[in-house]
Amino acid sequence: VALLVEAGRLDWDTRVAEVIPEFGNRGKEVITLRHILSHSAALRQADRVEAPSREAILEMIYDLSLDEGQTPGLHAGYHAGGTWFVLGEVIKRVSGDPVEVFLASNVFEPLGMKGATLGLSAGGLPESFVPMWDTFKRDADQKRIHPIFGTEAGLRMPRPGRSMIGPIRDLARFYEEMRRILLEQSDFISKKTLDEMMVPQRVKGKVDLTFGHPADFGLGFYLHPEKYKVGKVSYGYGRLASEMSFGHSGAQSSCAFFDPPNDLVVAWVCDGMPGELRHQRRARAINEAIYTDLGLDE
Repeated sequence: VALLVEAGRLDWDTRVAEVIPEFGNRGKEVITLRHILSHSAALRQADRVEAPSREAILEMIYDLSLDEGQTPGLHAGYHAGGTWFVLGEVIKRVSGDPVEVFLASNVFEPLGMKGATLGLSAGGLPESFVPMWDTFKRDADQKRIHPIFGTEAGLRMPRPGRSMIGPIRDLARFYEEMRRILLEQSDFISKKTLDEMMVPQRVKGKVDLTFGHPADFGLGFYLHPEKYKVGKVSYGYGRLASEMSFGHSGAQSSCAFFDPPNDLVVAWVCDGMPGELRHQRRARAINEAIYTDLGLDE
């Protein structure tokens, strides 16, 4: 989306209905790209939409009303993936390419993310694929391969919110490029655009209706939530990361971010999904251990 904004083909405040007229009904006419990118579109129910194809999922989302009693831009709650189908369709209609093709040509290839795809390529799962396990139950003989994140059937459809596949090193490459942009050593996007993406978009201290605690989002990036000192926060970067840290984590499995004051890129993945509470403890422990081992814990 940022690439299309820089090209003058979109604006952060473009209304989705200007690009996808079918979306503009039942109160959704006011939703902008900024609302979706900051998870404040008041359309969390789109996460519950499921169908065999992207086209069918989108048709069902077009028919939704706003979440009851909520206003885009005023109420915020993390959208796990539903509205990201909408962003993918925006990219397709503006660029002419499906989102997975656009990403391959305009993000993965230029940044050297050679193993990354959104959804599966025609060859199916790569030989090096490591399945994600559902380890919520502690009994080892009851763990199972996760039906979405661990199987070819679950990963086949390109889902902009949850089906990127590739080595964790490729995700680190993305944040290494964000570092280079801030140092004005890259022309992938301008520093001005990245600075805009790092600006908090929500009412300060507003509780995220999904996470249950205050959380800041920029445009696509999850900004470091530890500054609110509310205790154990969801998908943060640990108490040792600086307040300028920005990135994003994967569902009960992974984390990637850049911490500018510490000049540190972090990217890691685990292959088991143990439930939210156990994962958040694990994520904090991993991130804080990284800072401690690097001597960045003062």
